[in-house]
Amino acid sequence: MVLFRLCSLLATAAYLSAYASFLPVPRAATPIWETLPPTPTLPGNPVGTKTPINGVQIWHAEFGTKKASDLPVIMLHGAMASSRWWGAEVEQLMKKHYVIVMDTRGHGRSTMDDTPFSYDLFAQDTAALLKTLGISKAAWIGWSDGGNSILSALLDPKIAPMVARGFTTGANHNTTALNATYGDTQMIYTAYDRVVAETEELQSHENRTILESALDTLGSTQPMWTKADLQKITLGSKLTLSWGDHEEVINLSEAAFMHDAIPNSKLVLAKNVSHFGLVQDPKQFTTILEKFLA
Repeated sequence: MVLFRLCSLLATAAYLSAYASFLPVPRAATPIWETLPPTPTLPGNPVGTKTPINGVQIWHAEFGTKKASDLPVIMLHGAMASSRWWGAEVEQLMKKHYVIVMDTRGHGRSTMDDTPFSYDLFAQDTAALLKTLGISKAAWIGWSDGGNSILSALLDPKIAPMVARGFTTGANHNTTALNATYGDTQMIYTAYDRVVAETEELQSHENRTILESALDTLGSTQPMWTKADLQKITLGSKLTLSWGDHEEVINLSEAAFMHDAIPNSKLVLAKNVSHFGLVQDPKQFTTILEKFLA
């Protein structure tokens, strides 16, 4: 898992988070990359639909107008989060595009079973959902674990043709690319507390702890792609790789490495944001996505 590989560590660190709240607040303005604005809601707060996919129930919602002439857009979120985190971008993109959001299995309003998590499985779930919607090709947009799921899709000969365009933000090719110290930041404590609360709004406490365990295993073992693996991705300039220029979860060296490894891919560094750029500066993020989709 990308976003919360240190779930178990962060649970232990909750005490430190509580203690930190008693410390004096600095008067200097906090840089945007050190903030975590409120999680947005999806436009209209949709009821959505649950669809049987690969043994579980996958929740999704659709926005905008579906036109045969337009390329559909599907947006994938990060670990322990939900499709809500894309809310601000969806609100703007839906004006010109048909947009689908889905909750990854075990997240948000989607269920899970005892099948071990993998990015291959997440990619298969996404492809299966698109097929049930009668969609053969789409633009795939993924944050964090969602980005890794897109890379997995592009490495699967059966799914790759369904990715007409791909956009990843905060992805990584290998577990060694994770910043070993990111779990020590107040930002991550705050993010963890938030996604725990959000998950338990939609699921039971027991389900949340099972989810964390599954993600902890995923994050400590995957992905394990090599440069040779990435070189097999053939989407070329239709694949955009993005990170925040203050990325704190992934070593920023991933940007040059992955861009160099994937032939003809595009590289974008979002300015003055971190791993959470989609909520820190949604206006900038939407502009980047509109350019990607143009």
